[in-house]
Amino acid sequence: MTTSYKDSNIKLTNVLLTQFEQGREVPALIDLLAKRPGALTMQDRMLMSRAVAARASRRSEATTVAIGVEHLSVLATMTAFMFGNSAKQPIWTTDPAPRCRDADICRELNTLLPEDNLVVDARELVQRCAKGKDFLIVLLNHDHHNEIRAVIDMFDAGRKGLLLVRDYGLIHAASQYEYGRERGFRLLETPEGSGELIAF
Repeated sequence: MTTSYKDSNIKLTNVLLTQFEQGREVPALIDLLAKRPGALTMQDRMLMSRAVAARASRRSEATTVAIGVEHLSVLATMTAFMFGNSAKQPIWTTDPAPRCRDADICRELNTLLPEDNLVVDARELVQRCAKGKDFLIVLLNHDHHNEIRAVIDMFDAGRKGLLLVRDYGLIHAASQYEYGRERGFRLLETPEGSGELIAF
């Protein structure tokens, strides 16, 4: 999607917004599966793309994908479609059905996510993740303070993974930075306002 932007300070023309480009798998799947794709912000789309990229890089290695941001739970449906869902590579999420289109393809893909993989909230999600030792890709909201700290603690104990935090750039959300820094990690703010912590 090419677009232009102009205000009193800047003029941008022929800007390619890959987050909306239908020739790319994540934007195409968002439009195909999400109930309200237009309601997903640039940050939401970037978080989903980064989670998919991280999962793709793991190939067949033991990896858990955990989605604790309820309105992004359609990512679980997308991930199940792209990579499957197995004991070696589980997907934990809140129920994605309310965030998916009312379509046969969504209902069929959501059958790849058994009831045992669905959680009530981010707290339960992180509790279930704490039992694993595999690579962890977890997506949480900025106000999931205790859950973010629990994931940082998992990384501090030696678990490898990627923590993505929605709306981390909000002023009150940056309190997690110090908690991570004290343990030798850097929770970085990305240009679209999300946060990212990588533990390798």
